[in-house]
Amino acid sequence: MFLLDSMCGRLCRWLSQVTGLSDLASKQGRVFLTRDHKLAEQRGSSAVYLLASDDAKEQFRDIQKRFGIRLDKKKLLSRCSQCNSADIAMVDKAAIQEVVDPKVFNYVTKFWQCQDCKKVFWVGRKSDAAVQNMLSLVPNEQAGQQ
Repeated sequence: MFLLDSMCGRLCRWLSQVTGLSDLASKQGRVFLTRDHKLAEQRGSSAVYLLASDDAKEQFRDIQKRFGIRLDKKKLLSRCSQCNSADIAMVDKAAIQEVVDPKVFNYVTKFWQCQDCKKVFWVGRKSDAAVQNMLSLVPNEQAGQQ
């Protein structure tokens, strides 16, 4: 739904999207998010949305309010943080031994892998923190829904 410029790095990861150009956004029916006033003025397109804040959390809340984004707790951490693919599958632990730190490999029992870019995932302290961070970005009554 969105296409972001490089000035929105953290927001980009949070929205699980890739960066690109506003022409592409318009052609694909997406909205180009930017902090660059000149770029937004040059484009003069309804497919461009100028973000007011430098703070990623404020940007997320702004986009959530403007575009009516709803949080589905079931979909949290369901996309690859590297390539945005939704094709993530549980893998045999032995199959990823060479690509995972030995300490992690010995401690963690379940692993998932993006079937597109091959990035490996597991549930750990960072996973819990990521979920809590996303939940903190939405009103309590919305986070409890879905």
